[in-house]
Amino acid sequence: MSPLLKASAALSAALMLGRLLGFAREMLLAARLGTSAEAEVAIVALTLPDYLVGVLFSGGLSAALVPALRRARGDRRPALFRIAATMVVAAACVVGAAVALFPGAVFAVLAPALPAAVAAEWAWVVALAGLAVPVAALSGVTGSWLNVSGRFFAVGLGVAVHNAVLCLALLPGGAPGRVVTLLAFGLLAAALARAALVLAIGRPPLRPALKPPPGTEPELPRLFAAGVLTIGLVFVANLLFRTLAAASGPGELAAFSYALRLFELPVGLLLSPLVTVLLPRLADSAAQEPRLMRRTLAALLALAVSVLIAGQILGEPIARAIYDRGAMSEDGMRRVIEVARWMFWALPFAALGLYGAAVLNARRRTGAVMLNTAAGLVLGGTVAALGAVLPGFVLFHAVTGVLNFLRSEPATLWRR
Repeated sequence: MSPLLKASAALSAALMLGRLLGFAREMLLAARLGTSAEAEVAIVALTLPDYLVGVLFSGGLSAALVPALRRARGDRRPALFRIAATMVVAAACVVGAAVALFPGAVFAVLAPALPAAVAAEWAWVVALAGLAVPVAALSGVTGSWLNVSGRFFAVGLGVAVHNAVLCLALLPGGAPGRVVTLLAFGLLAAALARAALVLAIGRPPLRPALKPPPGTEPELPRLFAAGVLTIGLVFVANLLFRTLAAASGPGELAAFSYALRLFELPVGLLLSPLVTVLLPRLADSAAQEPRLMRRTLAALLALAVSVLIAGQILGEPIARAIYDRGAMSEDGMRRVIEVARWMFWALPFAALGLYGAAVLNARRRTGAVMLNTAAGLVLGGTVAALGAVLPGFVLFHAVTGVLNFLRSEPATLWRR
């Protein structure tokens, strides 16, 4: 087995545990709250730390910081990490404070169909989730340090610990209000547990720093900003599709979110690990390793198409095994299945997009990835706004994926 596949297998093993626990969390959430208004409150709270950190930081970390750290040598690597970590955590504190101070605005953006009385009653849950944002940011930037040093397993293990704590918070059950309350405090505890784990394993140099080390790449801030905007556009796309779906009636936001988890399972478990391992290798290779790139692309497409076929054939029993219990209604269950089947058509395009983005980011062309994502959002969002939300979702991934692939100079795949 090649080193790439070995590293990817290790990451997949850790992610497998994390995703299984994540699905256990979703099963418990669906069983306890179904597609009720309280479920939408819980989904907003769960979304905040990971999504906001993803919008502001994860794009820049993967697009700019990981390749830059990989290229840095000697004392420059820890010095570069220190200033990046200082900036990331400081920005996260600002975002977390804004979320905690203005929970009503968060509900208005993320759950516009939620009744005002319900939003007011549970505003404190969003405020508590805001406190988890800086902690999640610290985990994210430490994850980049672990990825550069090849310790991919630890990052996936952190996800597993996070989801395990949330499962424990959901286990007691009870009235919907009690479930939401326990989950809110569990969310903060989960963020702290994940951060403690990755910090203990990674032992990154966290002493605050405000001055870049000598020799820092001058384009690093621009690459970081482009990566942030790219992930931000992906978040905006998911938010747009979810908001438009929610306008169809009560429970649609929860149904869309549950289905999106089914779509994200193969993306996060099978496709992303290959790309996560590929990016540092490409950043460290002047020749871009055409043979490695061909194998990675072939593996990504084979996995995506296989999952697409399996999802269309076995999607209903899988979805029912995960969600069809407790407070989940039959109407809600049928809607989750319908939405998930539509989403799975986007998997091959998501594979192309991940591959193309990894190649472009390694070549320091993060701006191209951002523009491709923007084009996908414009076209897919327009179709969704006209009433075809799920075709718009697929079109977003299709446009973004094809453009990323075409702009990654696919002719280089055939160089010897």
